[in-house]
Amino acid sequence: MINLYIALTLYVSLAAVAGAALWGYLQLSREIALLKRRNSPAHGLPTAAPASPPKSVRGVNLDARAQILRMDRQGEASPTIAAAVGVPQAEVELTLKLDRIRSAGA
Repeated sequence: MINLYIALTLYVSLAAVAGAALWGYLQLSREIALLKRRNSPAHGLPTAAPASPPKSVRGVNLDARAQILRMDRQGEASPTIAAAVGVPQAEVELTLKLDRIRSAGA
């Protein structure tokens, strides 16, 4: 009789644990479905990347780089170029040095 009581207690405990695990799984499934609905395109959230990504390479704006090179070819000094483009003078000088290295290697 005691063996039956122990076995029955064990099975009831296992059923309770399995029931709790199933309940937790169902709650998480519901929460995931709710979050997916909230983040769907119907709620106005963007799903794709912007149409045109910013034009930059490692932090240097390509338009600014082109303007730096154009002004240098026109004979402008680095401080003047930096003021016109709105970047530090060191960045102007670095851009010009890199362009000269690239031109020499090509």
